[in-house]
Amino acid sequence: MSPQHGSNWVTLRVFYHDPQKDHLMREGLRPPLEDLVGEGLVQGYFLRRNWHHGPHVRANLRLGDEQHLAQVQRRLEEALARYFAAHPSPTSLTPDAYLERYGTLAGLELIDEPMLPLFENHTLLWSPLLLRERRYGSPAVVRVAKDFMLCSQPLIDWLLEHDPPNARLEAFARLMFGFTVAFEGKSEPRFASPPSVAVSFRSHAIAFYHNLPEGEALERRFQALARRLQPHLDRWFDQALRHEPAEVGRWAELLAQTYDRLWQVMQEGEFWIPWQEDYEAEAQALPEGVSLPLLSASPDHQGQHVRGSELYRLQREPEIQVRRLLVNLMYECLLAAGCRPLDRLLLCELVASTVHARYPDKEAWWPRARETGLEVGP
Repeated sequence: MSPQHGSNWVTLRVFYHDPQKDHLMREGLRPPLEDLVGEGLVQGYFLRRNWHHGPHVRANLRLGDEQHLAQVQRRLEEALARYFAAHPSPTSLTPDAYLERYGTLAGLELIDEPMLPLFENHTLLWSPLLLRERRYGSPAVVRVAKDFMLCSQPLIDWLLEHDPPNARLEAFARLMFGFTVAFEGKSEPRFASPPSVAVSFRSHAIAFYHNLPEGEALERRFQALARRLQPHLDRWFDQALRHEPAEVGRWAELLAQTYDRLWQVMQEGEFWIPWQEDYEAEAQALPEGVSLPLLSASPDHQGQHVRGSELYRLQREPEIQVRRLLVNLMYECLLAAGCRPLDRLLLCELVASTVHARYPDKEAWWPRARETGLEVGP
């Protein structure tokens, strides 16, 4: 295996069937990776949890030089062999259990290759970078996204230090509050203010509730929890407005810098991100045995595909497109740190309700009243 021609990126898949991968990421992967970075053999890395072909962690590495690959492989394989000897996975999936557990997720993620084979625990597989780049957009967008992933790994490390995992909910919420305040001054308030940014979280919560069998009951439960937690949520939001604590400040700074880079890509005419029709085309090419779960648009989302509707125009505002990509990159960070789907739904509810209670003027969220200008996308 060698990196793709002209690329120093490689991926190591570390198969570990047990759901608890925090210790593997903190103690099995991070120390040897940090050593390799310190020696210049690896320029940077980012970790992601994945399930395809078996639950595993992906260590995505940017090598200092292609010639370093053999040494990097040897060092990581030796370190992981020692880790597995001391911390073997207590869980081992059968193919049937694996297919049952991840079949629905395979459809939701629109996988482009079969689910099988299932690789055994402690299997190590090297490959050129495993990243579905078209999911992020144009080549220029992908370059910025990769840099963001590298730079956000210290924040993922910070999240993983919150143990047990339930203690991470506060840290997740703090980063999401930091997201809402990161873009002030980047554009007019209707597109860059905290309430405008929090609309993304409200929109995602509505979509989740609509497609869950007990969505209405869950919404009531989460709203009640938001009321009970309000003093804490208000304090976390106030601190985020001041870019506190330091980790939230660094997070907001990274988001603002990445926004500026993506905006420059937009100005140069190189910005493109996938749209619904792109996902629909992918859904037609799912592997045999994988099907797309039946999902429907909530009443609040009915107009998103109607050309000329307010929601259609809002989604295509340049600022909203850039933010949409950044929201997805943020969610990837949370997932890498162990955030579960229901955690994310709860967080969307908590953060959006807190921010919108501070800014009741919904006019700040309307699209521009014009048909021409800098608009990208179909």
